[in-house]
Amino acid sequence: MSDTEGSEEYREDLFRDLTHNVMELCIHVGLFNAVAAGWPEHVRENWIQRIQSQIEWVNKEIEEVQQFAEHFDG
Repeated sequence: MSDTEGSEEYREDLFRDLTHNVMELCIHVGLFNAVAAGWPEHVRENWIQRIQSQIEWVNKEIEEVQQFAEHFDG
């Protein structure tokens, strides 16, 4: 196996792992949202803040990936 083949396989593994982890996050947030109505008010407020923080983080990561790709896109 050449370095190129190994590198491509490694990138595919990383992409699969990233996709898996992001989907796990979505599943857990969805499950917690389903039961959040029963939580005390201050816990729900903290949960909402946490979701807002995650949205900001995800949007920042998307922007960084786009900027990285644009930098190398002919």
